[in-house]
Amino acid sequence: MKNKKSLNQAGFPGGGAEVFFLIPALILSLASCATAANEAPLSARDRAYESGERMIAYNVTLRLETREPESALLSLLDLTAGFDGYVITQETGSLTLRIPAPGLPGFLEQAKALGRVKSERISGRDITDAYRDDMVRLESLRLVRTRYEELLSQAQEVEDMINIEKELERVNLEIIQLEAHKQSAEQSVAYSLVSVQIDKRPIPGPLGWIFYGLYQGVRWLFVWS
Repeated sequence: MKNKKSLNQAGFPGGGAEVFFLIPALILSLASCATAANEAPLSARDRAYESGERMIAYNVTLRLETREPESALLSLLDLTAGFDGYVITQETGSLTLRIPAPGLPGFLEQAKALGRVKSERISGRDITDAYRDDMVRLESLRLVRTRYEELLSQAQEVEDMINIEKELERVNLEIIQLEAHKQSAEQSVAYSLVSVQIDKRPIPGPLGWIFYGLYQGVRWLFVWS
């Protein structure tokens, strides 16, 4: 077709000399959008850096031992509700919880009082830089999506519409993935992940108490405290 307009030629209605002006203008417009997307989130994150704020996702693994694990488990559930947390998984003798990060120290202090602590591990993961990069990418993709939507509204050829819709689908999929990642990252910082294992403390039999008494006696001979 002599007057056929395609996305690769111009992207806007028109032809002839307009092609040479519209293509550079479109490229510069998209470039400026990408630049703005990179600058705005970065400046906000830089202010967070200056104030010393970091995004830390805390994970805690706690193992307790008690004579009454069922009772301790129920107490732990009540404690979780009292700290506005929630249960992710519950199995026999174990819980996986989300506890609001500000209340984590208080929660752990009371949880450890439910039995004898056999092990405790606390780790923190700094996700500040990865989060910032995702937000820059997300904002840039949103601006690109707006541009594609504008092009789609002005496209006249079926081929152009199909090409633009394919790109829109790809961009929308990336946006959905980044938004889900953003929500997950924010959740991991706002609510610390706590895994608690509660074991039943063994009760010594008659011979066990004898050996336990011998152990305490020998220990007293070597260690005074």
